Amino acid sequence: TGKTTVARVMAKILHGIGVLASDVSVEVSANDLQAGYVGQTKDKLNDVFRQAQGGVLFVDEAYSLGRGAFGREAEEQLI
Repeated sequence: TGKTTVARVMAKILHGIGVLASDVSVEVSANDLQAGYVGQTKDKLNDVFRQAQGGVLFVDEAYSLGRGAFGREAEEQLI
């Protein structure tokens, strides 16, 4: 549906007008943010945050984050 493309374009636009420090756009799915063990989800999210720092972090299918224990952990870490 073009959501990822829009996120990339927005990163370039926002960087171009000085709102963002970088035009980096990091795309991940909700499943990419969830780990298999308690505590690992936080580490995965921190890695993704570092990659996207100064740019745009796009979480595809973010609505599914609240599902399951590890999804809830990811959701809480994002907030």
